[in-house]
Amino acid sequence: MLLFASVASSACAQPTPQQMAKTDAGRDMEKSNTEKVKAAMAASAGQKGADIGAVDSGEDDQGVADLPFSRGKTFTSLDEYLAHLKEGGAVDLPWWREIQPGVYEYVTNKTDAERKTATREELMERFGFAR
Repeated sequence: MLLFASVASSACAQPTPQQMAKTDAGRDMEKSNTEKVKAAMAASAGQKGADIGAVDSGEDDQGVADLPFSRGKTFTSLDEYLAHLKEGGAVDLPWWREIQPGVYEYVTNKTDAERKTATREELMERFGFAR
């Protein structure tokens, strides 16, 4: 009985050819996934992170991406983006409210926040929308 246990344990220590093939296939798949991730990262290089400052992503046929609080969405117009921000205001995210025609105020839940206003043109330039 003891002999069987030692033979079984030594057999488990060496991977079978089938296990080795699976391991090699797994490594190949892992390399493939790593290459895909690297390619995706290279494709997105140069895109700016989300903050309330200026965004350099220009508008193209597919709209403007990577805007603050966009949650991965792309917007084709400033009005569409401002409507999205207003929806986020329901869960205390900052947004821009029109206080008079063409003039907007930055709305935030911070009580000590400095009041910020901007014209429509300034917001279009800040967020990268074409005129």
